[in-house]
Amino acid sequence: MSTDPVFVGSHVILECDMTTVFGERSLRIQVSRGDEQPMSYREIWNVFEARYPGRWAIQAFPPKEFLLDEANKYHLFVFEQEPMGLNICRKAQRI
Repeated sequence: MSTDPVFVGSHVILECDMTTVFGERSLRIQVSRGDEQPMSYREIWNVFEARYPGRWAIQAFPPKEFLLDEANKYHLFVFEQEPMGLNICRKAQRI
């Protein structure tokens, strides 16, 4: 993680560059609130969009043995461009 947190209003973002299975570099971010309360999907999205406008992100849900669910921190992978095949707004193409 980055040593310098980024503040978006009352939210905190920590950033870390990494390579993903998508074959490109991405930015892994951890989003949390200063008061450590849970956030809604829309709240997380608003913080993400304020810091990374026009970018794509994916939130990962690990198997139970890797689950970290104690601190109301949300982890997303941010991409420079649309990850191929993941735009759910486009019509699915049958194979």
